[in-house]
Amino acid sequence: MIEKKPNEFYTSFKISLPIKVFIGVLLVITLSWIGCLQYKTGKNLSDIITLIAVIVLCVVFIFWIFSKMRRLYNLNNLSSIERSYIDDLAAMKITKIIKRLLFPDLDIQFVLSFIIIVGDMMRKLLFYLFIGILGLAFIYKGNTIFDKIIILSLIAIWCPWLEDLLVKKVNYKLSFLLKLTLTATILSEAIKINP
Repeated sequence: MIEKKPNEFYTSFKISLPIKVFIGVLLVITLSWIGCLQYKTGKNLSDIITLIAVIVLCVVFIFWIFSKMRRLYNLNNLSSIERSYIDDLAAMKITKIIKRLLFPDLDIQFVLSFIIIVGDMMRKLLFYLFIGILGLAFIYKGNTIFDKIIILSLIAIWCPWLEDLLVKKVNYKLSFLLKLTLTATILSEAIKINP
């Protein structure tokens, strides 16, 4: 019996171009049908656009997750920056303690690679999620300028390109803690003002 290479597993799940075209056409037809149905029931045009935008964002989000999940099947395919993060985390005392207590028989490099890749996915996910929310905030008229400023601040905090510039000046662990602190502060202030 011939054994498959590790990366053969996930490449077999690639979606072909005809399937992508079919899904795109089906999505357009479905969205048109939903829009017409909502319009006939007397829904406002802005509500219909918001609904369609949410559906499109959900579909894009699902495809994005599937495209990024492929990286988890090949944890050895890392950039030099990601490898430096892993080496730095592996050298920390707390990592050695956690390995001894929780992962004594597992290669800690595998666990750290998984954490780094998932962390990269999450920061990009938050960035694009906040962009989608900002788009909906402009469509929906009930949002104030303050709401849009809050969302723009969160987009700036989680922007991958700004973070890459920041990491050149500041340690990536400090940058991550700074982002979490700023996000928590902004969200708590937004909740106080808009309870």
